[in-house]
Amino acid sequence: MTDSPRTRLTAIVLALLTLGGIIFGGLNFVQRYQYQAPDDGVAWQDSANGVTAAVVKPNGPADRAGIRPGDRIVAINGFAVRRATQVTRHIFRLGSWAQARYAMRRGLPGQTSEAPFEAVVVLTPPDTSFSVENYLRVVGLLYLFIGLFIFARRWNAPKAVHFYIFCLISFVFYSFHYSRKLNMFDWIIYWGNVTGMLLQPAVFLHFALTFPERRRSWSQRLRLGLVYLPAALLLLLHVAVASQWLGWMMPSVAARDLLDRMEFIYLGLLFLVGALVLAQTYRRAESVVLKQQMKWLTRGTLLSILPFLGCYIIPYFMGWPIQPWMKFSALSLILLPLTFGYAIVRYRLMDVDIIFKRGVAYTLATAAIVGLYFGTIAAIGAVFQTSVQGGPWSAVIAIVIAAILFQPVRDWFQARIDRFFYRDRYDYRRTLIEFGRTLSSEVNLERMLGSVLDRLSQTLLVDRMAIFLPDRENSGFRLIRSFGLNYREPLDLTFLSANEDTDRSYLFYETLRNEAELSPEARRSLDQLDLHYYIPCRLQRRTVAFLGLGKTVDGDFLSTEDIELLQTIAGYVAIAVENAELYQSLEQKARQIEQLKDFSENIIESVNVGLLAVNLEGRIESWNPRMEQLYGLPRAEAVGRRLEEVFPAELVRELAFLQGDPAVAGRGAEQAPRS
Repeated sequence: MTDSPRTRLTAIVLALLTLGGIIFGGLNFVQRYQYQAPDDGVAWQDSANGVTAAVVKPNGPADRAGIRPGDRIVAINGFAVRRATQVTRHIFRLGSWAQARYAMRRGLPGQTSEAPFEAVVVLTPPDTSFSVENYLRVVGLLYLFIGLFIFARRWNAPKAVHFYIFCLISFVFYSFHYSRKLNMFDWIIYWGNVTGMLLQPAVFLHFALTFPERRRSWSQRLRLGLVYLPAALLLLLHVAVASQWLGWMMPSVAARDLLDRMEFIYLGLLFLVGALVLAQTYRRAESVVLKQQMKWLTRGTLLSILPFLGCYIIPYFMGWPIQPWMKFSALSLILLPLTFGYAIVRYRLMDVDIIFKRGVAYTLATAAIVGLYFGTIAAIGAVFQTSVQGGPWSAVIAIVIAAILFQPVRDWFQARIDRFFYRDRYDYRRTLIEFGRTLSSEVNLERMLGSVLDRLSQTLLVDRMAIFLPDRENSGFRLIRSFGLNYREPLDLTFLSANEDTDRSYLFYETLRNEAELSPEARRSLDQLDLHYYIPCRLQRRTVAFLGLGKTVDGDFLSTEDIELLQTIAGYVAIAVENAELYQSLEQKARQIEQLKDFSENIIESVNVGLLAVNLEGRIESWNPRMEQLYGLPRAEAVGRRLEEVFPAELVRELAFLQGDPAVAGRGAEQAPRS
């Protein structure tokens, strides 16, 4: 993915959302730990007869004080109560372990059976002995950790972003628990939890419907959009219930209870549908690796959702009593991120890595520049406070300094992040590009190819590599240099020739033997080579070589970033191969000319006829021994001199005349000395 403004914006938004989620989740945990909301054990609701007790918790504070379902509350400690929300405010104002005097009425208003009474309620913190809230926080942190880990190590744009958004939403859903303080922060936590609960199953079903990546038409995109329609409707319904817009239809307590049941059954059903979609993809998959991915994802989803669906969601939806042990079925949800993480790491569910690192770099750089900005303003104010009257100048100076320093600061953070993630491989990857640029200076083909294999092996930790060059005699390719290969039979490399002129950026053979479009001989050759990647080295749209690479020493496929690095190096390799072959061709022609010259001189020296040879300038280049005897001039004195310096003028004119006749021009200079 290119470093475009859209990519930068996406990276910054995801990084800021992650940072905000972590901060809000941490503050919410501290708040929940320090603040224990008081509880009277009653679910109050507004009705035509007043504020009545809809549900009274057995053995709760109100139950022990004698309050029964249907009783109406009139006042608390002398303060009149006209709405259910006022009860909550009075309780929170009193705090835990306080005594509250409830003025109550039992029976229908206006009838003789109506009886007032007072109940002394000791407000207590809610019983959390069977709460799984903290366990759910652990599940949420595990989702976030897996999402961050995969994002930081292996990146492959669309599905990685989708998967990370799913992990982030899951973290918000499992980690946000409102405290009932009903302040602004508590409302943010509450609606964050609601939104996360509604979006998590929809995003998961969307992921299941689109994995592996498929081309989608507009109609298919529209159908995918309908996946989020139930979540949108439930969110609108939740807003209506929270705002008591549906009070004319049913009491608020009953509406909230029904809404909770609907949301939980929606959660379970969408996850179950997602698991069935993954199972269908598993049955249809032809690739071995894809089958392994789908197997783990399907089983992990089913093992995660079925216990929670059967032991909690369905009983709760049916209105059955919820036992404390049923809540612990939520612990099965931890299996989903674990199986996803295993499938990603072991079976290369996706390549993910760059956008998160870029987002972190931009976020850290932004934070540093913001700190520098305010620090500069403070410094200017401290230095010039006696002579400068506040105003825009200090802000302008700080903005200019921040704009100048942003890119260097961002690059500094990016370099540290790259070094952290790549560690000892960072220097290799950085120097590999420099090595590629200097390849063309090596004109010896064998040494150059050996250097390429050695550097790539060190950088990518690949233990099987090969380089294939064109075979001029057989119109194909031949293995010219290899590293770590063990093959016995003659190799059929027609699969390289067939893809020589295609526009494919590289060839990837996942299962080696199971490529149906290849001949049996080519499949056997692929299996013997055990190379999964073939990177073409092209020069002006002409393939001059192929780089073949297998898996890493850990048995993993290469990441997308590795492939991009190889494609960059392939361009330099193509230039180096072309230069080396041209140099070899020139060397061979020079040797042939030298051999031809030696051969010609041997012929001239050995014949028993006087022979001489002149160049285009008319200077003597060869003067055989017989010529020395006939003319009486040693070879050393004749070679290098012009004809007119050796022969008489009439003979030179005659030779010049004969050179103009094509029939004798080739032998006039040889025959003339014999006369």
